[in-house]
Amino acid sequence: MDRHYDEFSRFFKALGDPSRLQLVHILLQSEGSLSVSALGEQVSIGQSTVSQHLRILKDAGVIRAERRGASIFYQVDRPRLREMGHRFQALFGSLLFEGEATPF
Repeated sequence: MDRHYDEFSRFFKALGDPSRLQLVHILLQSEGSLSVSALGEQVSIGQSTVSQHLRILKDAGVIRAERRGASIFYQVDRPRLREMGHRFQALFGSLLFEGEATPF
């Protein structure tokens, strides 16, 4: 199977959980990066579950992590998120909006 499909599948599967979408949304709204504990305070799930979700998002390339002392801080990989959106549109956009102007 084409590597593009594998990459899209991994990326969108990581976003396919409501808690992970909420974490990405919080990170997108934040100024800079947030720690696991700061994220845990904003969602109704435990810190270990937050950590598991962040690992999945990081492995899929949705977010980046940076160690500062004993803590790890997370932020959305905005260039990667934009790139995947553009690639998705390039691959599927003409098929989705055949005969109509694309809204992008």
